[in-house]
Order: sequence, then C-alpha cells, then structure tokens
Amino acid sequence: MRAESQVSSADAKVILATLHEIQAEAKRDSDAKHDATRKEMLALSAAVKTAFPGGDFDGHRRYHELLISREEQRQQIRREVITHLLKGSTWAALVGLLWMVLRHAKDYMK
Repeated sequence: MRAESQVSSADAKVILATLHEIQAEAKRDSDAKHDATRKEMLALSAAVKTAFPGGDFDGHRRYHELLISREEQRQQIRREVITHLLKGSTWAALVGLLWMVLRHAKDYMK
C-alpha cells in the first residue's frame, strides 16, 4: 500500500507541477496582453492630447463651438436667401401672369 501512495504522491506532484506551469504560462500571456493594451492606450492618449495645442482643452472646445456656430449661421443665411428668391420668383411669375391676362383682355376688348 505504501508503494501505491508513493506512486499517487508522485503522480500528484507531476499533475501539480503541470498545473503550475500552465498557470504561469497563462499569467505571462495575460501580462503580455495587458502590457500591449496599456502601451496602445498610452499611445492613443498621447495622440489625442496633440489635438489640444498647449493642453488648452477649453480653447479647443471653444474653437469647435465657433466652427459649429459659423456653419449654423451660414446655413441660416442660405435658407433665408432661398426663401427670398422663391418669394421674389413667385411674385414675378404672378405679376407676369397678371400682365399677360390684362394685355389679352385689352386685345380682346378691341
């Protein structure tokens, strides 16, 4: 019976050693992936920070708000110009139509 327990003990040690090896390898892989992800995040963070000259986050935001405001104003002006042109064209067409009707009526009366 003693021989069987020694065999079992030896087998258990081999199994434990294999498990420890597997765990160590998994930890190394996990650490490597973690380091790679960390480096990637730091590089991305550095790239994002270059978008803010002098680290002026508020100034960067105000600049974009200014661009958005200008574009909204330009679109508002464009809408007003189109509306004005449509109104003017409609009135011109109505006046032209009225003039043609009056001219035709004048010719008809002769």
